[in-house]
Amino acid sequence: MDDTVAPTLVFEGGPRDGERDTLDILAAVIGTGKDGGVYQRTDEDRDGLVMYRWQPLTEAEAAAVVRGDLRANQGPG
Repeated sequence: MDDTVAPTLVFEGGPRDGERDTLDILAAVIGTGKDGGVYQRTDEDRDGLVMYRWQPLTEAEAAAVVRGDLRANQGPG
């Protein structure tokens, strides 16, 4: 197995439902909130892929994410 391959993930719900992506680092939260929600990493997997589930946000939460207030919660997985 090649350890240099970036982790692969799948999105559940929201505007990217069913899409797969490859990232260098698995953040806790993906998205800016501009679509009314963000994707949050779960402890679940689907077919060996890390699952990110859509989390709708209130207007205040979306504004906080857009300003970057939640970026402190993002970090390597």
